[in-house]
Amino acid sequence: SVLHWGVIYNKVVGEVLEGGWKPGDIWWGVKEGAVNIESFGPSVPADVKKLAEERRDAIKAGKLHPFTGPLKDQSGKEFLAAGKAYTDADLLKMNFYVEGIEGTIPK
Repeated sequence: SVLHWGVIYNKVVGEVLEGGWKPGDIWWGVKEGAVNIESFGPSVPADVKKLAEERRDAIKAGKLHPFTGPLKDQSGKEFLAAGKAYTDADLLKMNFYVEGIEGTIPK
């Protein structure tokens, strides 16, 4: 994935110039054009590339929330029920890895 800081800078600088900027978190991603998938390595199969692009497009269209349950933690314990979505506030407090991630969170 590629982070496009220019999209974020344009928003903030525009607000500053208009006198309306207020400090706070900016949770911008694919939908706002701040994050994108722009290239794939040559070893990525075409069907995987197509699936990734379809998911990206669904996120951008607001049809897919990437943190929708059911989701499990590393131990396999479900922490988010089917159909529920983790909010930005939930993500800020998340202090564990999800199922399939190897390693431990540094202390």
